[in-house]
Amino acid sequence: MLSLIESLVCRLASASARPQWTLLAISNLLSAAIVLIVRSAV
Repeated sequence: MLSLIESLVCRLASASARPQWTLLAISNLLSAAIVLIVRSAV
């Protein structure tokens, strides 16, 4: 599941040349989502 999300984010990042802050925001949201998923799973 996590690898699927990571591959999707990488695909979106490579598909469009976005500004650096957008990629930073996406990575921050992704890490926060992963933490929430792990906490809810445990």
